[in-house]
Parts: sequence; C-alpha cells; structure tokens
Amino acid sequence: MNDRDQLRRNVNQSRTRRPIDQHAIRIPQSSGLLPCLYIPVAARDTNAIETYVGRVLEPLAQRSPDKALLVESHEPDEPDARLTIWGHPGAAILHHPKQVWVHVDYSAYRRAYIRAFPDIDLSGFVLDHIMNRRVARLKGFNYLRIVPISRQANSSHGGLSEGWAVEYHSTPRMIELNKASEAVVQYADLSDVVKMLNMEGGGSFMQNVNDAQKLVDLPDRWSPLLRQPHTVFFSLISDSTAIPGRNPMQKLQITRLVIAGVPLISLFSLVLIFGYVARDYVRCKDGKCEAIGQNIGRVLMADDPKARELVPGEPVWDAKKKAIANSQRTASIYGGRLTFILIAITNLLTCTMAGGIACFVLIRSLAHTTIHPIRWLVLAIAVSITVGLTHYYVPDSLAIVGPVFTETTFHDVPTITELLKRLTSFGYAVIFLLSLAVCTILFLGNASSTPDELKRLSIRMKHLQLILYVSTLMLVAAALLMRTVAQWSLAFIPPEGQKAAATLFSGLMTIEAGLLTLVLAAVYLPAAFILQTRAESLPDLPETEPEREKVLQNYDLAFSLPQSLPRIAAILGPVLVGPIGEMVSRLG
Repeated sequence: MNDRDQLRRNVNQSRTRRPIDQHAIRIPQSSGLLPCLYIPVAARDTNAIETYVGRVLEPLAQRSPDKALLVESHEPDEPDARLTIWGHPGAAILHHPKQVWVHVDYSAYRRAYIRAFPDIDLSGFVLDHIMNRRVARLKGFNYLRIVPISRQANSSHGGLSEGWAVEYHSTPRMIELNKASEAVVQYADLSDVVKMLNMEGGGSFMQNVNDAQKLVDLPDRWSPLLRQPHTVFFSLISDSTAIPGRNPMQKLQITRLVIAGVPLISLFSLVLIFGYVARDYVRCKDGKCEAIGQNIGRVLMADDPKARELVPGEPVWDAKKKAIANSQRTASIYGGRLTFILIAITNLLTCTMAGGIACFVLIRSLAHTTIHPIRWLVLAIAVSITVGLTHYYVPDSLAIVGPVFTETTFHDVPTITELLKRLTSFGYAVIFLLSLAVCTILFLGNASSTPDELKRLSIRMKHLQLILYVSTLMLVAAALLMRTVAQWSLAFIPPEGQKAAATLFSGLMTIEAGLLTLVLAAVYLPAAFILQTRAESLPDLPETEPEREKVLQNYDLAFSLPQSLPRIAAILGPVLVGPIGEMVSRLG
C-alpha cells in the first residue's frame, strides 16, 4: 500500500469530521494551502484539542496526566488527489489518526512518544515541536504537536527562522495582537509542513521551503491561462464568475501574472513613445520636418583629401604644418579605432555577463513555483533573441548613426556600421532578457508567515538590485561605446567643421543616455515599488510607523535615502557618462 492509499485509509476511518477554526485559517491560506492541508500544530488548551484536533484517548505522562496526551484526530477534509504532496513518502504523518500532543513546559516528551508508539524506532531522530516552544508561549498556546524528524531537518529549521519569530512575537505590537486573537488553534504554514515531511529548510534563505511550494500547488492552475489568454485582462475588471470554469485561485494567478508583467508594460510603453517621436521628428516620415539622417551631410563637412596633400614648391612651413596635421589626424584615427575595439569588447563581455545574471535570476525566481524553470528560461532566451533579430533586420535601425559612419569612420573600417548594428541588437536582446528576469522576480507565489515572507521579498529585492547594477554597467558601456565612436568620427572631419559635428554628437549622446536612463527607470522603479508595497501590506507588521519602517529597513524593503543613493546613481549612470567623460577629456 503506497502513502496515498495509506492516507486515504487514515482519512476514511470512522472518525468525527473535523471542524475548522475560522479564526485560524489566515496562516494556511497565506501559504496557499487547501483545506485538506489545514493541519493543527498548536492549541490553547485541552478543550481546543477536543474541539478542533481530536479525541483525547489517554494521558502519556504518569505523574502529570495533562502534560502529554495521545489524541485520536478528527477526520480531515478529503485529500485533493491533484496535489503531489500526497505522493511524498512522509505525507502519512500529516493527518495521522494517532497524534502526540504535549504541554509547552513538559520535558519528558520523548518518553511519552515512545509510550504512545512503542514499535517505532526513533534511532537517529529527534522529536520536534512543530511550533517553537518560545513562540508558542508568546502566542498563548499551551499544547503543541510533536513529530519525529531527522537532526539535520531539525537544525535547518530551528535557527534563523525560529529565532526571528521569537524576536518578532516579542514586540509590544505582536504581544497585543496575540492576546486579542480569537484563534484557539494554529494550523501549519508551508514551512511547518516541510518540517513534518522531514525535509530540510534549505539554509537561511529557506530554499527548500520555497521549492516545496510545488507540492501544495494545483498542477493545472496554468491551464486556464493557456486555453483562454484573453482572460488576463478580463479577470482584472470582472467578477470571478464572469468567465465559466475559472475559480478565485485561477483569478489570483492571472492577477499575479499581470502584476509581474508591469515592467514589460512600462518598457513597451516607453519604446512606443520613443518610436512615435523618432518617426515624426527624426525620420520625419510624414514630411513634418527635415529627416536628420538624410540631411546629415549638411552638418558633417566632407573631408577633402587633396587639401591634405603636399603641393610641390609650396613653402616649407606650410608643408610642415600639413605633415603635422596629417600625423595628428592619422594618430586620432588609429587611436579611435583601438579605443573602439577595446570598448566594443568590453560592451560584448558586459552584455554577456548581464545575460548570464538574468538567466540565474530567472531560474531562482521560478524555482519555487510549478512552472518548469528551464523550459521558461529557454523560452525567454528565444523571445529575447527574436527581439534582437527584429532590431537587426528592421530598416533604418541606425537612422542617424548609420549616415554618420558613412561620412566618417566608414573610410577607415568599412564594416563599422555592421559591427555596431550587431552589438546594438545583442544589447537589445539582453535588455529584454533582463526585463523578463525582473518579471519573474515579481511573480510572487503564495505568502507564508510574515517573517518568512519578508525574507523571501528581501531576497527578491536583492536580485532586483543585482539586475539594476549589472544593467547600469551594461548601459554605461553602451553609452561609452557611442561616445568613443563620436570621438573617432571627429578625426575624419576637418578642423573647421569639428565644432558643428561635436554639437551634433553631443545631442546624439544626450538622447541615447536619456533613453537608457528611462529604460532603467521604467523597469526598476515599478518593480521596486511592487515589492515594497507587498512588504508593507503584510499582516502582523508593527502598527506604529517608526517600528514598521525599522522592520522593513532591516530587510531592505523600505525607502531610505542613504540606502537609495547607490540605486539612484545607478539609474542616472548612463546620463552621467557624458558630463564625466567631458570633464575627464578636458583634464587630459
């Protein structure tokens, strides 16, 4: 008999149907647990045990009969066979018909458990209070369920997470809330379920707890989205009954999907606005103005090679000045080419590194969901490559820069336009991949308890900051590449025309730096706002503003000027490239 059949056998025994404490369902609901996974782990007194847990069969402590109890549990809800958790080897213990409950102050609980289950070999196992005893005292629960788990599982759950919970429930705010609570039992959250299954917590980030979300999520929760993609918009403006076959859980997933797509929506909006402006005021498709690219020759004075040739019989001083000018021009051209090669390689390496980090963040963000991370990574890379190829094959993708190269650097490196077009297309593909990674950061699963949720949001905020910094590095490299090309192009223009060309190049660099900065802001700012809003909306946070801000700042989830300065500088990085480069060139 497998565990699934054993569980059904346990449930189908003739036991009293278990009632649910409606005042205690917030914790399992916030972990996304269905009613069949409402597992009592703590009770205020024996009356609460008799009502919401089961019938007390016998006392297990000889001298203190009320300190350890063998309980025959009430019959829980029918297990939902779609959940993969029922196939886990340890699932039978979750709703075991015989359970041991002990008082928080009782120390001989191992002896009591052996008395209840004399045939179970506890070698290599410890008996764990599913809820930390110090936390139970703070919350007013006198009885706790105990289960056998390995020492490794016990230690991985008993450090940072439970220590934070003790500190959290010791605050004046939580003391008052716990006193006012009408719940007489507490049901397990996802981390409790993971511990009962004898799974390790996964370190300070509780990664295994995040991975275990797959065990309690319905496997078909995405099928309505795949069958009815039009419901993504409809679900936000209609009642859940408006679309046949969709339940509130599916509507919640659609809402999460839309929220996760906010950075992409912002990015596409920015691209559409910029594309409209470029069409009407740069390319001038409707004849509203002179197209800049087609009239670039009116700004860039063509270089006349004959003016640089030595004329036989001309004065020695004039010939010497021409030779010096030719030498300086050649040095500028060669130096510009070498600098371009260096910056281009730097740009390529930076984009590659940014793409790798985007893949890492995408996999980590989707690791705890029912979505297959590798499949979605392959899909994200394929879509990003499509974006890059679209830019590469779109006519006039370098509407202004292309004609500039034709008039200048083309004479030194004929393939310069093609090289820059490939680099730019690769950069756009990586930017889109980074944006998709940000979307996966915002695809938040079901919330667990407030401390665990704060830690999870803190990890995602760190991933978001990592993407911000690597994106800044990549876009600064792109801005430096454009500046290098501009300086290189000036070497092909006669001295008397360089001032006009420099004015044009300055405008080009300003618009590019501004656009890159807006791209950073459009992707990062909405994402940071969503994460901070999610953190601020968590229940059980301190009521007073200073205390709440302190808790959120500890997790880097609140706005703080000192903490925000590096991020502000990162967003403004592309804009600062021009002025800083100009200052350095003047100092040189």
